[in-house]
Amino acid sequence: MADSLDESFQSMGIEIVERKRVEEALRESEARYRHTLDAMLEGCQIIGLDWRYLYLNDIADRHNRRPKEELLGKKYMDMWPGIESTQVFSVIRRSMEERVPQSMENEFIFPDGSKGWFELRIYPVPEGIVILSIDISERKRAEEALQASYRFLQIAYSGAEISSLFEEFIKEIKNYTGCAAVGIRILDEEGNIPYQTYKGFSQSFFELESPLSIKTDQCMCINVIKGDVDPKLPFYTAGGSFYMNGTTRFLATVSEEEKGQTRNVCNQVGYESVALVPIRMKDRVLGLIHVADVREDMVPLNIVEVLEKAGMQLGTAILRKQAEEALRENEERFRLAAESSTDLIYEWDTKEHVDWFGKIDELLGYAPNEFPRTFEAWASSVHPNDRDRVMAAVKNHLEKSVPFDIEYRVRKKDETYNYWWARGTGVRDEKGSPYRWVGAVTDITERKRAEQALFDSEQRYRNLVDNAPDVIFTLAPDGTVTSLNPAFERITGWPRSEWLHKQFTPILHPDDLSRGLELFQRVLRGEKTATFQLRVLSKSADYLVGEFMVTPQTQSGSLIGILGIARDVTNRKKAEDDLRASEERFHQFFENEPTYCYMISKDGEILDVNRSALEALGYEKEELKGKPVATIYAPEVGERVKELIKKWKETGRLENEEIVVVTKDGTRRTILLSTSMVRGPDGDILHSISTQRDITELRNTEEQLRQSQKMEAIGRLAGGVAHDFNNLLTIIKGNSQLSLMDLEKNNPLRENLEGVLRASDRASDLIRQLLAFSRRQILEMKVLDLNSLLMDLDKMLHRLIGEDIELVTLLTKDLGRVKVDSGQIEQVILNLAVNSRDAMPSGGSLTIETANAELDEEYARRHVAVIPGRYVMLSVSDTGAGMTPEVRDKVFEPFFTTKESSKGTGLGLSTVYGIVKQSGGNIWVYSEPGKGTTFKIYLPRVDEPLGEVVREKAAEGGLPRGSETILIVEDDEDVREVAVRILKMQGYRVLETSQGSDALHQCGHEAGPIHLMVTDVVMPEMNGPELAKRLSPLRPEMKVLYISGYTDNAIVHHGVLEKGVNYIQKPFTVEGLARKVREVLDR
Repeated sequence: MADSLDESFQSMGIEIVERKRVEEALRESEARYRHTLDAMLEGCQIIGLDWRYLYLNDIADRHNRRPKEELLGKKYMDMWPGIESTQVFSVIRRSMEERVPQSMENEFIFPDGSKGWFELRIYPVPEGIVILSIDISERKRAEEALQASYRFLQIAYSGAEISSLFEEFIKEIKNYTGCAAVGIRILDEEGNIPYQTYKGFSQSFFELESPLSIKTDQCMCINVIKGDVDPKLPFYTAGGSFYMNGTTRFLATVSEEEKGQTRNVCNQVGYESVALVPIRMKDRVLGLIHVADVREDMVPLNIVEVLEKAGMQLGTAILRKQAEEALRENEERFRLAAESSTDLIYEWDTKEHVDWFGKIDELLGYAPNEFPRTFEAWASSVHPNDRDRVMAAVKNHLEKSVPFDIEYRVRKKDETYNYWWARGTGVRDEKGSPYRWVGAVTDITERKRAEQALFDSEQRYRNLVDNAPDVIFTLAPDGTVTSLNPAFERITGWPRSEWLHKQFTPILHPDDLSRGLELFQRVLRGEKTATFQLRVLSKSADYLVGEFMVTPQTQSGSLIGILGIARDVTNRKKAEDDLRASEERFHQFFENEPTYCYMISKDGEILDVNRSALEALGYEKEELKGKPVATIYAPEVGERVKELIKKWKETGRLENEEIVVVTKDGTRRTILLSTSMVRGPDGDILHSISTQRDITELRNTEEQLRQSQKMEAIGRLAGGVAHDFNNLLTIIKGNSQLSLMDLEKNNPLRENLEGVLRASDRASDLIRQLLAFSRRQILEMKVLDLNSLLMDLDKMLHRLIGEDIELVTLLTKDLGRVKVDSGQIEQVILNLAVNSRDAMPSGGSLTIETANAELDEEYARRHVAVIPGRYVMLSVSDTGAGMTPEVRDKVFEPFFTTKESSKGTGLGLSTVYGIVKQSGGNIWVYSEPGKGTTFKIYLPRVDEPLGEVVREKAAEGGLPRGSETILIVEDDEDVREVAVRILKMQGYRVLETSQGSDALHQCGHEAGPIHLMVTDVVMPEMNGPELAKRLSPLRPEMKVLYISGYTDNAIVHHGVLEKGVNYIQKPFTVEGLARKVREVLDR
């Protein structure tokens, strides 16, 4: 048992020792294996069956661009995101899964953006797979460089045009470098290096960079073009290129001063990788290749070196293309020159055969090769008149070597002749014998024709100069007269010999000498001068006015003198001066004429307008010139304007046609228009002259006069009617009152008679208003102050117009005095106030104003019946509805009213008009619809002291009675009867008669005293004042009381009762007559 245990332990010990030995051997083997893998020149990485990294050597670290610590134990797919979709992973996975070796070449792009080409060999091993990698990037780059160089060479020698070469080069450079922007710049003769073509650069970059010039700019492009590079610097190459793979990094290492020495545009627009490669042919730089990209490290040295080879290939191709182009151009120029030349080259064997080089057939009018190439054919084509001379010249040259240079005529196929100039030289052998003749022929037909034309032209010029009506002369640069044509003698009277080869200055008027010399010098300097006038001395010692045109004469570019033409314009100048003076007189007349004057084109446009018209219309001249003449006429007379234009075109004139023009501010003016056409010598219409006489004031005055005459006529009619009506009303009122006095208070007839009295009172009021309008009232004139009168009426006016209307009084201090009937003026003010009140039913403002006024001659001229002088103005204005012109023109007519029939008689303003006019004043109305109305009254101002205004007092007590004897003289029986009854009723003894002669008789036979005569003023046979005058010697104690229905000049002057005259107005009342009689008797 023990032995067996010992054997077992022994055996176990041996086994452990062996296992230890094997493990140690395994460790040593693994160490040797890893050491071997680590020492390999290839990258080695082992990936387990679970796709985790098991091992990587140092070379694999470099190939992976990351440390092995990041990869060991990690899954292959996790470390390379997206690799499962690549071809390289398909190859690796196949080896892993199918356990077969694989190999491939692949370009890897690493997370840091770098690239690399690798050859991969994949082997399956128990643990998984082994991937061996070799970096073949350099080899690939060399292959790519070789391929690129070959492609550049193919393009350079493809034979394409230069523009196509540039396009192909740029495309290949972009493919090879992978850069985003490529351009080709070529140096031109001015030193500029514009882009010939480019791809990838922005338009703004192109516009900024393209104007670069080696003469004015400083940058890396200029350095490369000039060859100003230093290969010792890290950004230049031995091949003369500039390259940079991190412009921002580099600029951060230089000073601001160094940065300022170059433009740095590429960096400013974001390009990090930049290469500037010269395009050269040997040592000559033609331009450069510009490569740029916003990424770093895009143009390493090896790529730049390949581009340098491409630049040389491109330079060679450019020069070759330029040479080919120049050769083609030269060949083309030579071909064109030969084809267009009239020269022929010929070669003669001195016997029969002649070779012609050029268009011999075409020149002679033959078909190609039709003209025989023989000496005989040429000789026979020479003009018969020239042939002997030509043959002799040929012989002399062959025999005596006399130069052959001759002109002759040669016949064409159409039997016409051309002129030839032939030259030739014989080629001689060693013995001096000619065996060949070469020469040239020039067709000089056109030259000969030009010479003949020149000769003919000179002959025509000489004939023209000799027969010209104007003086034609030439001067030398020193002012000497070198030629004069015959017209000089005819115009000035001087023989030409007097002035030829002498200075021109003495012939000029002394006052024109300096100007003539100045013009002469200006022409010598080559300056252009317009036509000018100078005065020239004639043989008769008078001065003629010459109009000159001169021009410099040159020969072969040198000034040889001056050619001039002078025309005698003495008569024309006088006519022009006369015309100018006439035009000035017309202009002065036109401008200063007080009537409106217009100059109108034949198309009806205003050409000119005088000052009077401009002032009247309110325009500036420029505002009217060029406008249709219809512009100045009022729109409402448009049809009238058309009629006048038609009449003007048909008859050629208008005369005193009345029409309305409108000013700039819209004012209408009435004018009398006269127009006449102005025609030229040929009868064509030049323009028209239109004159307009402003008759606005005349028409206004005429209208005022018509209105005044109408009012006067109406007044006379109203006065006559009033006289008769007053008689009737006296009878009616008197009898009615007398009847009422006889009736009991409760008598039923009493009411009827009172109605008759009320109607007669209203009729009396109407008659009184008619008398006021017709200025037939009796006025009791007193000197008064209108301001005081208005203040007395203030309360009454307020009550009259009501509370809805504001009353404003504007009373001037130191107002002048007027002489009027205060009662009548009060009536005027009240009537106007009522009129204004009625015009403002919804309220408004009534303004009464007084002022002193001076009305001058001009105002009087424009207003009928106004006498210039001092006045007091009374103005009544309202803010009512206003009046239309039609209403305004009739406002003072009696019975004219715009009110309803029950609200007005139409006599209120008529009464105002009559009172003002009878008071020696004038009244005017101003009104427009919607702008209210203003009445202005002008009353004559007086310097008399104020009079006392006495208000009538109400009568007190019964009717006065008496017993005196009274004579009544009245032609109207009914009126007389009423008066008799009234006076008898009051106790008087009454005598009566119907006419003046009866009164005289009765007074002569009446024994007792007659205390009072009551007489009508107006009677058929003898009026009242005349009767009183005749009775005065008979009855000096008898007093007189006049009665009348209206005033006349018998007892009043202009409506004012003569001083001391007793008067009672018809229709009178019982009380009125009784009291007036008693009043007169008691005096």
